[in-house]
This record gives sequence, structure tokens and C-alpha cells, in this order.
Amino acid sequence: MKNLANEIRPRTLDDIVGQKHVVSLLKEIVKNKASTSFIFFGESGTGKSSAAVALANDLKLKYGYFNATINNKDELVNTIQTNDIIIIDEIHRLNKDKQDILLSYLEYDKIIVYATTTENPYFKVNPALRSRMQILQFNKLSEEEILFGLKKIIKTYYPKFKIKDDILKVLIKNSTGDYRSCINNLQILTLLNKDKEVTEESIKTLIPNVNFYSDKESNAHYNNL
Repeated sequence: MKNLANEIRPRTLDDIVGQKHVVSLLKEIVKNKASTSFIFFGESGTGKSSAAVALANDLKLKYGYFNATINNKDELVNTIQTNDIIIIDEIHRLNKDKQDILLSYLEYDKIIVYATTTENPYFKVNPALRSRMQILQFNKLSEEEILFGLKKIIKTYYPKFKIKDDILKVLIKNSTGDYRSCINNLQILTLLNKDKEVTEESIKTLIPNVNFYSDKESNAHYNNL
């Protein structure tokens, strides 16, 4: 079974659900073909990685991925040298050696960086890197935004699936507002309720307390910045 959240990941900025303040700014970047590097920060499931990919696609530039935790220095150099844009996941985990490599390219505008983090970049990202990148905050999606996105998915992928809006809202609340988690939970419901309408009880039975969200102190702080 394919992961639905990955399959429907936004390919352009127009595909992004919510984050209107971010999308509006990024569309100006595309319009002006600006070579701006960004740090996208916010809670899990707010669309940071999707926005990075969508922006790169709209700019029609070649991009590569780098995970700050998993990938090594050689992979970092190779990704930089073979792409116009590098998308760095978990930039707050980039060690000093990798930071120095990245800085050497950023200083001379030899690479565009789109980095994501769930941590407060004002505390967790190297100031030298931070000063060369624009910081954009991704807000938690509203219930209405997630509802709009889920209804669009159902219409496109599951036209015979029966679920009322008020029941979808229960799903959203049980997924703690994490859009990616909502999509994954919706996929489970479509598999287990093919021939019957979903009820609130079926959601609570099938997906009990799926995603307890516990805000880290640093993130709670940056939400107030």
C-alpha cells in the first residue's frame, strides 16, 4: 500500500494547503527568480518540506535532499555540487564540520539552501548560517484548512467513501492538527470502512489518541517570538 501523504505531496506552491502568508511570499520569490536561502521552521506536519520542494519545482531548478542526521560530509558536498538547490532536513542537527562546508558554499552564493527544522532556529541553528538565510515560520493549520484539504483528497481519491464533515472534524482533533497525520489516518479509515459510513465511535476505536502532541520548551518559546 502506497503512503497517501507521500503520493499527494504538493508539487507546486498552488497545491499547498494553508500557510497563505508563506505561499504569498514564496510566489514573489518565483516571480522575481530570487536566489534566496530559507529556514522553514514549525511543528511537524505543517508543510515545511513540501513547500521547499514546491518552491524548487516552481523555480524550475534542480534540487537534491540532505538529511543532517543521516547523510555524511561527502554526500553533502556531492549534493551541493550536483544541484542548484539543496533541501536540508533537520538543519539543527548539522554538526560543525558539515556547517563549515555549507557555509563555504553559501558565502559565495554557490548554492541555494532550503532548510527545515522543528526547533527554534534562533537557539538551535548556527548564527553564521542563520544570518545568510531568511527564516519563515510555518503555523499549525486551522481545522478549516485541514477540513478543506481532506475533502479535496476524498473527492479525488475516495469518491465512494462516506464520512460527514462533523466526523472529519473528530478525525482532525484526534490527529492534533497535524495535516500529514490526518492524511495517514484518513487512509486507514478508507481501508477499514469501505462499505459503511464512518462514525465518531469508529474513529475513536480505530485511531485512539493517535498523536499526543507535547510541545518542547524551545518550540513553545519560539511560538511567542
